[in-house]
Amino acid sequence: YVHVPLVVAGHGRRLAKRYGSVTLAEHLEGGANVEQLVGWMASSAGLAEPGTRLSPGALLDDFDPARLLREPAVFEPDPLR
Repeated sequence: YVHVPLVVAGHGRRLAKRYGSVTLAEHLEGGANVEQLVGWMASSAGLAEPGTRLSPGALLDDFDPARLLREPAVFEPDPLR
């Protein structure tokens, strides 16, 4: 098991189902693609440079738990569009 960084909104409050939830389907319907979303998740965890687009398989190929960040990731949806 591996813990990844907490995801918070721009003002610092954690995203949760009852507050600020964001679904994968909403982002895909809004124009984001899988490679953008996987790239953002990877960069938020310290596994890729910001703006990188990755397939899930490419992320798994280079996964290294020692590179995971400890501080929260700030989610701003605009960079995905």
